Amino acid sequence: MVRDDQAARSRAALSPERTAEIDEVVARLTRWARGREDIVGLLLVGSCARNAPRPDSDIDVVLLTTDEPRYLHDTVWAKDLGLGELIRAQSWGAIIERRYSTASGLGVEVGVGPPTLGHDRSRRPWNTPRRD
Repeated sequence: MVRDDQAARSRAALSPERTAEIDEVVARLTRWARGREDIVGLLLVGSCARNAPRPDSDIDVVLLTTDEPRYLHDTVWAKDLGLGELIRAQSWGAIIERRYSTASGLGVEVGVGPPTLGHDRSRRPWNTPRRD
């Protein structure tokens, strides 16, 4: 399949160090989210989800939670996860994005939204075209 070949070439273009860093951040986020009762979903989106990251790719996740203020107004959780410095906060409709940069420069975008976002297909987390 052409798409699979492109994804494999793209992943191969990453340095082994960057690949390991991406894998470690995703694993760390996943372990952390499993232990939190207020988190009902953690979605990996973007090029990493498609297994097609480029050297300039960031990690994009959507965090669905019953306690949005905890992740929007408190930065302790991001520090505990080693996400780095908060460099941008932006609203995308129902999603509030927090963009972090690790010490190596890897970007980690965490979109925080309500659990209902996962149930309403008419609400798009970012300004992306519908593919229905």
